[in-house]
Amino acid sequence: MIRLGITAIAAVCTACDKGNDVDERLLTTYTQYVVLRMSATDTTTSQQRLDSLLQAQGYTKDQFFGDLATYGANPEQMRVFYDSVRARVGRMQADISR
Repeated sequence: MIRLGITAIAAVCTACDKGNDVDERLLTTYTQYVVLRMSATDTTTSQQRLDSLLQAQGYTKDQFFGDLATYGANPEQMRVFYDSVRARVGRMQADISR
């Protein structure tokens, strides 16, 4: 029963990711950023990991946070973006709990 529920949630979450016009690089980077923040034990380590993440994705801090801010200018686009992030984080958590 639990597996069926997880499968149903994953199907809905996958639908959230499809058909939107979200920048894939930004979506992937922000999803990783959320996971990083959820698992951080201290600010210094968190900041170092963020710096590494942004560098690996080809962002500067200003570019990354600037791109996020552009989504904030459009509430519908921001909702789609955060729904996509939530779906991805949810799938990651489901995969970990298996």
